[in-house]
Amino acid sequence: MISDRRKIGIISDTHGVLPFVVHKLFEEVDQIIHAGDIGGEDILIELRTIAPVAAVFGNTDGQALQRKLNERLEFSVGGVDIIVAHHPLYFSEDTKPTIRISGHTHRPLALERKGSWLINPGSAAFPRGEVKPSIAILNVKGGKASVEIVYL
Repeated sequence: MISDRRKIGIISDTHGVLPFVVHKLFEEVDQIIHAGDIGGEDILIELRTIAPVAAVFGNTDGQALQRKLNERLEFSVGGVDIIVAHHPLYFSEDTKPTIRISGHTHRPLALERKGSWLINPGSAAFPRGEVKPSIAILNVKGGKASVEIVYL
């Protein structure tokens, strides 16, 4: 699973709805990260038909998902450290470059600062305000990351 080059699909706030276009957008990813408010295990099962899934539970996910998932995940991919939590306030400032992935706000964000990234893929099914549904694609190569927000 560990290689120098990785393509990761990032999704959040599906609330039980997975738009079919996500299958096409994630068809070449090595892994999928779901940043919470999943809406039911069936969403994770469907995503696993595309690629392996790492997921955290969100504030609207019931006890069944909370028993199976963590509130926060930390792991490394392709030489970069990744932290995933549904709510962005669960992050602390790190001294080394880190990719922090959250959901909750339903608004997409890809912000790089001093080698670290703050990523929120937005909501694939229920965006807020005038924002369109979205996901994110994270590319990691040689310890460097790039992020693209993709509107559905």
